[in-house]
Amino acid sequence: MSVIPVLLTSQLCGNATQVGRDMVELAKRILNTGEDLDYVEGLFEGTVAFEEDINNKIKQAKDLAIEQNSQVCLLFGGETTVEVTGSGRGGRNQEMCLSAMIAMDSMNLSPNSVTFASIGTDGQDGPTSAAGAVVAPLCSSTSQLDPLAFLKNNDSHSYFSELEGGKFIYNTGLTGTNVMDIGIMLLDFEDS
Repeated sequence: MSVIPVLLTSQLCGNATQVGRDMVELAKRILNTGEDLDYVEGLFEGTVAFEEDINNKIKQAKDLAIEQNSQVCLLFGGETTVEVTGSGRGGRNQEMCLSAMIAMDSMNLSPNSVTFASIGTDGQDGPTSAAGAVVAPLCSSTSQLDPLAFLKNNDSHSYFSELEGGKFIYNTGLTGTNVMDIGIMLLDFEDS
């Protein structure tokens, strides 16, 4: 299956929890095969500088993906922040992924319609050995863990470590470079 890339931004910033939710809302808007709209309107609290003509680029990619039975791959880079209110362990990438996973489940997205990843290019996300995480709708559906409680405690690393034996944690080891965090959101229209 082919993939059609769209660069959203290389200047992502803002609160990781909010950005995770907004990314999933963006995915939902794009996957909705109804009328076209301003996909990014009202999202990201006005903190993200999107690529020029982003709504048209998204629409073109979506139309091509549907026509060719392909997927759209939304790419983004930058660095978000975490408002620490809890005592858990994690970093901005894992926190963004946990927030995105919770949003996917609350929006009842189809199991294979969205895959979301956020990874630190230095190989370390916060004070953990993980670089980030990869999530999809319903990846927590068989777990007894409460993802919202972990998110409120800023404990995303513990959550992903316990969820299916750490299956959703992305480990690279230290890379010796630190360009920015990189995010990928893969949209599958066949499963939406």
